[in-house]
Amino acid sequence: MCPRNSVEWKFKKESGYQTTEASIESISAFGDCVNYVWNNKWREGRNKLQKKYPQYIEEEFPWFRGVYDINHDLIPGLYWLFKSKNKRQILNIAEDIREEFRRRGEYLSSEPHQKLEDGELYVLMRHYAAPTRLLDWTEGALIALYFAIRMLAFGKNKTLEEDPVPCVWMLNPSWLNHKSIRTPLPTYLTTSAMKNYPKTDWKARKYLIEKKLPPNPIAIYPHYRDPKMPAQKSVFTIHGSIRNAFHKLCLSDPQAQICRLKINPEKIRDIAVELRLMGITESTIFPDLKGLANEIRNEKDIPFSFDR
Repeated sequence: MCPRNSVEWKFKKESGYQTTEASIESISAFGDCVNYVWNNKWREGRNKLQKKYPQYIEEEFPWFRGVYDINHDLIPGLYWLFKSKNKRQILNIAEDIREEFRRRGEYLSSEPHQKLEDGELYVLMRHYAAPTRLLDWTEGALIALYFAIRMLAFGKNKTLEEDPVPCVWMLNPSWLNHKSIRTPLPTYLTTSAMKNYPKTDWKARKYLIEKKLPPNPIAIYPHYRDPKMPAQKSVFTIHGSIRNAFHKLCLSDPQAQICRLKINPEKIRDIAVELRLMGITESTIFPDLKGLANEIRNEKDIPFSFDR
């Protein structure tokens, strides 16, 4: 592992993605690596974006996604679940799922008389695990690190020999939206935002219409509909017609601002203890009774219950 005061973290191309050569073994090393990527590895690309779009003063910070297996590609649930279907079949299924969720779920909503916009409905579907073209990200680096190790550190009957290699994906959402829709800003999916920001947010409208899907994903801000979303600092990418678009973007752009930070599976329990010391626990990520129950289970050295 690189020392804490190292100047440079080295990356190599693995499965088409820039991946750390050394494995991360602590929170301090994780923070060092994130800082290196953002302020060194991507600095030149970020500067080019700022010069290209001088009208946008604020720069979006990086987004993160923690996964317990580095081999899991950035593919949303809809495409994973129906990978045996062709593209047209998948998009027809997607339309049917959305309309059935709206038709049969409206009266189950906590506010049944409030009609949800298409974008709000789509985020709500993802929140309740309906298959969508949305992929979860977070604006919190330590939150993503927690998700990367959560199942391996707190699951039942896991041994280090059997564990896959966890990782945290790091993404510059400004780079992604520049590549996909020629804007450096994450967009909203609401009608009001699309009207107020026609040069940016209106471009997201096509991502809600299966028959007109653009090819590549874009970064979007969700409307928070549940206490877990602000706790997890939830953001999303909504994907277009290409199943594994991130992979293709990385293959076509050697300066792609997305990479994988590899976590040493032998250090996940140590990292879990460090996260707890830093206040990142199950009940802070899942602020409900289930999260509290799992947190108490952890304190008593009992494996988590993942049946949410």
